[in-house]
Amino acid sequence: EELEIYQLLFAGNPWYSFTAGHVKFIVLWTDAIVDLGTATPKWQLHQAAAARQLRWLEKQLQLANTFEAKSQQPWVVVVGHRPIYCSVLRPTCSSEAARLRSVLEPLLVKYKVDLYLSSQVHVYERTFRVLNGSVCTMDGTAECGPV
Repeated sequence: EELEIYQLLFAGNPWYSFTAGHVKFIVLWTDAIVDLGTATPKWQLHQAAAARQLRWLEKQLQLANTFEAKSQQPWVVVVGHRPIYCSVLRPTCSSEAARLRSVLEPLLVKYKVDLYLSSQVHVYERTFRVLNGSVCTMDGTAECGPV
């Protein structure tokens, strides 16, 4: 089982955080989150891990947004293997990204995450700030998602 292997490799859960200079990095195990609400065999195995991870993520984001934390690490970067937005024609960029986006994007917006990085697709893509599938206005008048 993947989770057991990752727990051995990471000496605990395969999600963690660290700081480097002025940046707080929050690393997620997106494989568990992307399986939420699906009828795949892995869903039952990943459900408890995903729930624990999402509770942990929200706590990490809350802590990262305190005045004290922002004075030390004003940038918050969330990292996950799977993308929440991409344009390649495959399930990773359609149904899987949509499921992941439905769970993560509200938290990324709520806690004003600056950047979300992913690697699953193996192509270079970059984007403007996006929210609910639309590019955000740059005038700063509306809530927006991370880059």
